[in-house]
Amino acid sequence: MLILNNKEEIKKNIDLLKKEKKSVGFVPTMGALHEGHISLLKRAKAENEIAVCSIYVNPLQFNNKEDFNKYPRLLNNDTKLLEDTGCDIVFVPDDSIIKNSSAFSYDLGYLDEIMEGFFRPNHFSGVVYIVKTLFEIVNPDRAYFGQKDYQQLAVIKKMTRDFNFNIEIVSCPTTREKDGLALSSRNARLLTPERLVASKIYKGLNFIKNNIHNKSINELKLWYVKYIENEPLMKVEYVEICDGESLKSISDISESNAIVVCTAIFIGNIRLIDNLKIF
Repeated sequence: MLILNNKEEIKKNIDLLKKEKKSVGFVPTMGALHEGHISLLKRAKAENEIAVCSIYVNPLQFNNKEDFNKYPRLLNNDTKLLEDTGCDIVFVPDDSIIKNSSAFSYDLGYLDEIMEGFFRPNHFSGVVYIVKTLFEIVNPDRAYFGQKDYQQLAVIKKMTRDFNFNIEIVSCPTTREKDGLALSSRNARLLTPERLVASKIYKGLNFIKNNIHNKSINELKLWYVKYIENEPLMKVEYVEICDGESLKSISDISESNAIVVCTAIFIGNIRLIDNLKIF
């Protein structure tokens, strides 16, 4: 497995592989890898001849400096895990990769005004900048993203279309713990009492799915907030029931043929997001 830090070096290596007509699958990450990331890498390995993973904790997508500072950095563990999984190339850039970010501007429209866009100002502009930059460097045939970050996935699909990247964006199912908690690098920061109640997020989403035909959208959202916040350690930042394509909120299920419920929850001071497709 190659571990590269220089963008020119990785471009050179991938250009050589492309000349050999080898397909490249790419998994961009911020490290602190877990089974969710590994599932993306395994799929990239299965569907491409070369699997590339990047590790970069991107300061541009953190609107909370404390969250950025506390984000786990486990490079030695991560590279060992990637090697054991069969990763071919790991790209670990330094902050020079974002040196031109201040001049970047991109209009995400409605996607930047709702849910994560609303509660985390400038988050998605940071995501778009780093993913666009990585796409330009790695030039993959396919790029793999988890559905846990449902809104981010919509943002990346839009960016890929708008900048005319010839890259297939592959959406992969959310990987969960046995009790339903979506795997996240932030889970490691949960204290024991917080981890014990975290499964309420997924249970609540499933209640909405199972009762979507029995209760109104508004009733379900009110129920979810009450259910979650009945646990003193937990606080709902948002819960939205949306069209699965546009992500626009709906007030009745007749308004959409594909519905997803998305939420962000604070457990103590740890912020977790999740979603569940209704149909």
